[in-house]
Amino acid sequence: MNIVYKYRDWNNEFHKKSLLSNEIYLSSPKQLNDPFDCRITPNFKALTKKEKDAYIDELAIEQFDDTIKEGSNFETLFKSLIGRAKNENEFQKEIDKIHFEFQNKHYGVFCTSLRWDSLLMWSHYANCHKGFCIGYNHNKLRNSNYFGKEGPVQYVPVYPKLKPRVAKNDLEAIKRGFIVTHYKSLEWREEEEYRFFKLYQNEPDLLDRAINIPDDFIVEIILGIDISLGDSMDIIDICKNKSIKVYKAIKKEFEFKIDRVPLTV
Repeated sequence: MNIVYKYRDWNNEFHKKSLLSNEIYLSSPKQLNDPFDCRITPNFKALTKKEKDAYIDELAIEQFDDTIKEGSNFETLFKSLIGRAKNENEFQKEIDKIHFEFQNKHYGVFCTSLRWDSLLMWSHYANCHKGFCIGYNHNKLRNSNYFGKEGPVQYVPVYPKLKPRVAKNDLEAIKRGFIVTHYKSLEWREEEEYRFFKLYQNEPDLLDRAINIPDDFIVEIILGIDISLGDSMDIIDICKNKSIKVYKAIKKEFEFKIDRVPLTV
């Protein structure tokens, strides 16, 4: 694998930045179009009585450390958690809320695909084949310091089981973290997504989530089957200045498939 792809719409001003200023954007989970994405939540109800007690102990210590400056009382906090945990359904919602709020504030996700010729991806993300597709140099992205981890998304038929316990070793923590950020429903498998991820120590603003990469990180541009002549010329002119290869997507004759031809720029 040498190239990963991002489908874009030239009529979207934010998407234009992908080529005009080589901008890639690390989305918060709340901006993703799948409500289950980065939402693999730990299941409190699946714990044994002993495990639930241990988890409440850990949660009490964690929350006490977070609120110690506010003059919180550990015993009061601990008793409150025990009381709330008796209603498992409501306590599970509380756990979900804590996890989701943290993820929204501290996760950054850059989604790409291993393929440039997906009929569905062109339709969903590239203005119904009127947009364009960017091919990025995978090795340059992965060897940069822009991300913390990267890898292919795993598509699974069953919601993964995670217990809400603090990981006891680094390997377990890495495995749990990858499940949360890189597991999606089997229904999304056509996207063949390859994902780059960053964990922000402090909550980033919109500018912090935007990264401008060098020109040579972009390997090629594919113009959509139905892209307008004007949009094509705009993109070709930019690619000419940046020495980026340009292709035009075309329909394969008598097949439900896309091919491409190189353009002279």
